Amino acid sequence: MRTCAGKYTDFKNALCTAPLLNKAECLSIACRSIAVCYSDWIIFKFLTKLKLSSRIKGAVLDLFNLPITTRKHLLNLGLCLALIWGVYDALMGPDLVSDLRDFTGRYGAYLLLISLLVTPLSQRWRWVKRHLAMRRNIGVWGFIYAALHVLIWIMLEFFYDWSLMLDEIAGNLFILLGIFAFLLLLPLALTSTHKAIKYLGYRKWQLLHTLTYVAIPAVIAHHFMAQKTATLEPLLMGLVLFLVLVWRYRHVR
Repeated sequence: MRTCAGKYTDFKNALCTAPLLNKAECLSIACRSIAVCYSDWIIFKFLTKLKLSSRIKGAVLDLFNLPITTRKHLLNLGLCLALIWGVYDALMGPDLVSDLRDFTGRYGAYLLLISLLVTPLSQRWRWVKRHLAMRRNIGVWGFIYAALHVLIWIMLEFFYDWSLMLDEIAGNLFILLGIFAFLLLLPLALTSTHKAIKYLGYRKWQLLHTLTYVAIPAVIAHHFMAQKTATLEPLLMGLVLFLVLVWRYRHVR
């Protein structure tokens, strides 16, 4: 393995023997030389971390071997901490209301889409299938984020001005879609417990929860239409949703 000093010598000789170079060419040669010089050092550092990586891998495997109830608690704790961090970040930002609204809306949409994605992925990967019972927790947290998104819109953005809110809903289709999606998600969240399944019966409960395939597309459409500039993210979410719905159609019983 050649040393950095040897590579630096080559670089210096190249500059000495080269014809007159402009600043851009010199900068380009210098950058390439520095990158090559430190590449061996970076690889060496990476190799020395392999033992640490194997320990991390073991810790992750131990985490997967925890009881499902413990994993659910860890998931709930993680999503709660993420929400607290989002609120803190919004408090430190320049526009509290907009930052809170955007954070809860965006990540609520993510969680709802992930909850829909768990079932088809569980047919492909066993490790996802082992966590299938956590789908409900993800969906409920998606609703919590969405509910906070609506409350922020009502309380902090419009200050309970119901007439102004109605005018805003009537004049903006994406707000109407958001309200429609929330009203569909509300009974799904309220009936997400085992007691609700026993009370309604599994058939009625399952029929009610097919509204998920209406509510979440409405959420993604609301998220897409709410974007003023960046539309790639909701388009990718819409593509994932389309693939999930195609899978659902092909595997419906």
